[in-house]
Amino acid sequence: MNAKPRQIPDWNDWRRAIAAQFEKALSAGTGSTPPEQEDIHRFRAALKFARALLRLAPPTLSIDADQLRRELGKTAQRLARIREHYIYKETLHSLGKPKFDEPSPLLTGKSVVTLLGARIRLTELKKQFDGLILPEGDTDQLLQAHKHCKKRARRRRPDNWNTASASAIHAYRSALVVLWCQAVFLNERTGYPRKSRLIKLNRLRGYLGEFNDLDQFLTLSKTKRFETLLKHDASVLSRARSRKLALRGKLAKLA
Repeated sequence: MNAKPRQIPDWNDWRRAIAAQFEKALSAGTGSTPPEQEDIHRFRAALKFARALLRLAPPTLSIDADQLRRELGKTAQRLARIREHYIYKETLHSLGKPKFDEPSPLLTGKSVVTLLGARIRLTELKKQFDGLILPEGDTDQLLQAHKHCKKRARRRRPDNWNTASASAIHAYRSALVVLWCQAVFLNERTGYPRKSRLIKLNRLRGYLGEFNDLDQFLTLSKTKRFETLLKHDASVLSRARSRKLALRGKLAKLA
């Protein structure tokens, strides 16, 4: 049952929500020695959430917010290869077990250093965010910005899921993730979008994420570094393609 609607979030709510995501990302890797792959995921997920909320910034902060959002994207990108390679091995294991070992969740030396460097850079960006002048005035601007993101997601939604390119589906996924993050923020404070809407968005997000992982898996399988891993069972490629096809059907029904 949904909570009763509350007031429109104010700019203090907005600032606190973004600050919380900074703290969540900065804590990634500090609770275990050595850090784990899940810390990479947590770091990147928190930055995605912060970037989604920065899209709600009012016109008076648009230049600063856009610049900060781009820098957060670059910081997350530092860890993209580590995450992609781990997901590749995890997908290989899930498609071909018991022939392929489950990848170790622990980070190795270079990956630990990369995560540390990303955290240092994020500390600098947090100072930049903390220095932003808190917006004043009409918080309806926040809801209008959310509506703009909804329209953006609708424009990117493929008309035909069976023929849409992987890049078009990825573009929709990016817009959908932004929409979901913003919806979570708004729901916690206003009761809207309704919980049923959040559940649907989250299911879509899950299907799109799995589709993206399989697409990256098939792409990396063509490279010299990873094709040698398939010597035990190359049939995992056909299983990956079958899963991708099945996901297109699920997305067509849900989206």
